[in-house]
Amino acid sequence: MKAFKSQSDKLFEEILEKKIVPMLLEYKPFNDMIKYVRTPQMESTIKSLRDVMTTEKTQVLEANNIHKEKSRLVSNVLYLSNQLNNGNAKVEKELEETRNKILEFNYEIEKRENSIKELLVLKEEHNLQLLRETLSCCYSTIKTDEKELDSLLKNIEQLRKELENKRIKRDELQNRIDSTYGFIHGFMGAKETQKIDEHLL
Repeated sequence: MKAFKSQSDKLFEEILEKKIVPMLLEYKPFNDMIKYVRTPQMESTIKSLRDVMTTEKTQVLEANNIHKEKSRLVSNVLYLSNQLNNGNAKVEKELEETRNKILEFNYEIEKRENSIKELLVLKEEHNLQLLRETLSCCYSTIKTDEKELDSLLKNIEQLRKELENKRIKRDELQNRIDSTYGFIHGFMGAKETQKIDEHLL
């Protein structure tokens, strides 16, 4: 275990104090970026985070379904209690069974809600871990890409200079041809120049 936090850890914590971290897998800029920037470590964390999110959704759905079923039973308890109060002793057993079922549902709801709380903490941990890995990967990629881009820009500048020199040479050659041919054409005339052109060029 590290005795002291690294400078990057301190900076990361400072960022977290000032920023609300979105759920990265639901954050469009993140999903756009990972098409170009990702590591095996990020892939592993993404999978873990997805698994937690899927389990959480399942637990929330199950808890909601139990709540609905419990609400139905509560309404039934009110009905059965009313029947019992009006002298219908036959409903006493059903009322007791329904109350016991509600207690079972309360236990199941509590169990799932506790599980959801744990999953929320785990989801947040995975999300922050993914953020840390992503930032590290991003800066590493930026450093590499900037180095390559710098080399590429120097190469482009060199090619631009070479192209400019060739353009200057092209203009010099074209001007010399035009000037020379202009002299010949002016001195000998079009007809004589054409004869010589056919013979010498």
